[in-house]
Amino acid sequence: MTTPSFDILPAALDCNVVKGDEFGMALDFDIALTNYSNWSAIVFKTTKAVSSNYPGGINTQGETAATFTVSVTSAANGQVNISLTETQTASLSEAELYRWYIRADAPGVVTRTFVSGNFKIHSP
Repeated sequence: MTTPSFDILPAALDCNVVKGDEFGMALDFDIALTNYSNWSAIVFKTTKAVSSNYPGGINTQGETAATFTVSVTSAANGQVNISLTETQTASLSEAELYRWYIRADAPGVVTRTFVSGNFKIHSP
């Protein structure tokens, strides 16, 4: 017998970005975002933790490396834009392992992470 599960995980989206280039992305969710608030989107460093429970290591969230500008362009249609400036991407290292996410407070003040993934910096 299989064990039932209930997963509420963000959509996975990896980003590949050229160091020193502006980065922008339009996101189109299939739900209305009316009454969602406190939007945030960040790029963060990952830290590998190794323990007896995770002998191969597990990546955990480290310090914030960049903060996206988030603009809700149409709450009724579920549309959001996120962006980073050239200066922000220039400050990121090709040698570092980053991840990113976008989240907001859903009605009722419940935090929901919509999308997350790897964020890879490349030399021009």
